[in-house]
Amino acid sequence: MLTRIQKVMDDKQLSVSAFADEIGVKRPTMTHTMTGRNNPSLDIVSKILERYQDINSEWLLFGKGTMYKGIQAQQPGLFDDFEQKDVVEKKADEADTVKDEILKSSVISSIQLEDDKYSKRTKESHKRVSKIMIFYSDNTFEIFLPEESSRK
Repeated sequence: MLTRIQKVMDDKQLSVSAFADEIGVKRPTMTHTMTGRNNPSLDIVSKILERYQDINSEWLLFGKGTMYKGIQAQQPGLFDDFEQKDVVEKKADEADTVKDEILKSSVISSIQLEDDKYSKRTKESHKRVSKIMIFYSDNTFEIFLPEESSRK
C-alpha cells in the first residue's frame, strides 16, 4: 500500500509534508508511515479517499483496478480484434506508401537513365514524350509530365 500512496503523492506532485497537509494528517505521522516505521492507518486511508475522491479505493487498498475511478483497465472487448486489425492494416498501408515512394523514385531514375537512349529516337522522328502514366494495383494512377526545360 505504501507504493500506491507514494504513487498518489507523485501523481499529485506533493512531498510527504505537503501531502500530509492536504489530507489533514500530522506531518510526523505521515513521515513515519512513508518511511515504514508505522503501517498506514485506517485514518490515513480514509482521509486520502475523502480528499481525493477520484482515487479508486480498491486500487488504494488492494491494488486492484486502476488508480482513478472511471478509468477501466484494458480488458479484451468485443471489438478489440477488429481494432487490432485496423492497426495492422494502417501499418500495412504505411508500408505500401513507402514501397510506392521507392517504386516511384526507382521508376523516375530508370526513366532518367533511359532518357538518353530514347532521346535519340525522339529527336530523329520529332516525337517527344508528353506524359507518362503509372497505374497501381489499387486502381490509382499517377501522371508525370516532363519539365518545361526538357521540352526544347
